[in-house]
Amino acid sequence: MPLDEGSRKSGWFRGQCEEIANRYLLSRRETEVMFMLAKGYNAAYIQDQLYISKSTAKTHISHIYRKLNIHNQQELLAMIGEGREPRE
Repeated sequence: MPLDEGSRKSGWFRGQCEEIANRYLLSRRETEVMFMLAKGYNAAYIQDQLYISKSTAKTHISHIYRKLNIHNQQELLAMIGEGREPRE
């Protein structure tokens, strides 16, 4: 895959995450956590990367799931994927 294609897909993915975050009124921190969840990371990894406690990471995840009316990471990925990137 050419570098610019990877960058475009990455930009599309981030854009989808930001659109969902704005639509569901996520806080800035919840948006950061949601993006990491969408990339497949778990609460322990998010805790380390954002310098927060595991309890705080889990609280953010719980709030995100409640606001988006979903129950797990797979449902989050499905929600992001609903805005499928157009093919050329």
